[in-house]
Amino acid sequence: MASSPLWAATATAPAPVAAPSPFASLLQVILGLAVVLGAIVGVAWLFKRLSGGMLAARAVSASWAAPWSARRSGW
Repeated sequence: MASSPLWAATATAPAPVAAPSPFASLLQVILGLAVVLGAIVGVAWLFKRLSGGMLAARAVSASWAAPWSARRSGW
């Protein structure tokens, strides 16, 4: 049974795959980064749209903008 052509065909090593060119690798990295950045921007836009704009109108307090001024005032 081990000498059948079916077993012989499955035991052969796969053909080596040619490595991509440096330009193709760089293009793949750039496109991957663009997809990730697009997903981040899309989720942020969707979150802003679904939240009704409530978070965008929030004022930043002075202690958040300049925490050293809060320490001098005795907080």
